Amino acid sequence: MGGCCGSARLFCKDFRAFVFEGRVVDLAVGFVIGRAFSTVIKSLVNDILLPPFGFLFGGVEFFNLTIKMRNFAYPDNPPVVIRYGEFIQSLVYLLIISFAVFCIIALVARLREGRKKENDDGYDLVPELSEQIKLLTEIRDLLGTKLDPKT
Repeated sequence: MGGCCGSARLFCKDFRAFVFEGRVVDLAVGFVIGRAFSTVIKSLVNDILLPPFGFLFGGVEFFNLTIKMRNFAYPDNPPVVIRYGEFIQSLVYLLIISFAVFCIIALVARLREGRKKENDDGYDLVPELSEQIKLLTEIRDLLGTKLDPKT
């Protein structure tokens, strides 16, 4: 029984390290914020953007736009309804979310590029070797090949 408790403690310790030291908390926060952002954008599309367009098209509510297909084989069954108004709303929603994500990614890329330029001070990381050092390196390599018994 002692081995089981030790394994459980080790598992809890490893799991705690995974959650708090890794990116799991960052991912969870991003997920929650993304979900809230998604809800706000959906409300923006459904409640603010599309009603004026519906008004321009003769008082149409996009949510209620449907095509009813009658069932000729079984006339007693209700017709099949294609809700293309909801599809239009979802497309507008997708376009706005895609544009917002694109803007965020472009902003992050610019910020990273700016930091990279700030950190780059124009100097090479590897200094250029003098002629004397190049010659000594060449001599060392030649001596190494002569001392190698395989060649």
